[in-house]
Amino acid sequence: MSTRGFTFIVLAGFAATAIAISIFVATVDPYWLWRDRVGWKFNAAIENKMRFVKSLQVLTRRPTTVLLGSSVVYRGLDPDDVARDDVYNLGLSSLRIREAEAYVRQLLRWATPREIVLGVDYFAFDAKHTTEPGFDPTLPSAEYTLKAGFTAFLSANALRDAWRLARRPVEDTDGTWHRNGFKLTRARTAEEVAQQLRMTEVFFRNTRIERAELAALERIIELTRASGVRLVLFIPPYHNSWLRTAATAKPALDFPAWADAVGALASSLADKGHE
Repeated sequence: MSTRGFTFIVLAGFAATAIAISIFVATVDPYWLWRDRVGWKFNAAIENKMRFVKSLQVLTRRPTTVLLGSSVVYRGLDPDDVARDDVYNLGLSSLRIREAEAYVRQLLRWATPREIVLGVDYFAFDAKHTTEPGFDPTLPSAEYTLKAGFTAFLSANALRDAWRLARRPVEDTDGTWHRNGFKLTRARTAEEVAQQLRMTEVFFRNTRIERAELAALERIIELTRASGVRLVLFIPPYHNSWLRTAATAKPALDFPAWADAVGALASSLADKGHE
């Protein structure tokens, strides 16, 4: 066999393998990018790769309104409650304000929504932890979009995630994901709430909430204003027990001062912030 013939066979084999993998991954759709309905219930990929998965979902949904924020948003705001079908919930676990800026930049470049509703969380302004695992700082770039598209269909990770879902369905004991990015979450028990407050206390002992982090929120306001996108800010409701727990850490910028600073920034918007 000639070298040219051998090379052709090898390349054809690689191409056939890539096509087979992409067809299998697309059929299972582990990242819920194109199917209206999926057969799986618990999806570890969405839970553990939320920043990656939702960065692609929001592009395939092409919403005119995007809800952005932490788990308070993705568990608390159901786009189905809005009288339109073009709203997507881009809530992400423990979203930091600098991460929020990157997602806004991505939205403005690739998704072009008309409105962004941003839930502004106190903990998101922690100067010691400005991003969470899974966040990619190249998010707004064309490089990221191309890389993410390849990862979603042709990577070993996509194949593993699809195989896991196709092989053995697992119940989601935490709730149910919806195609619009919302997670219908089961009610928490008193024991789980108490444990969450203990975790919150430990969390705030290792944070440094600082006024300097407000610069990212200022940039978000300027970016949306320059793009002609309506921005709505809101501070999620916090239970008194949570506020007392946060205060025990004696942060550099306490909650009342932080809320006042956010309110001052929100006052610069044509559409005022809502608390």
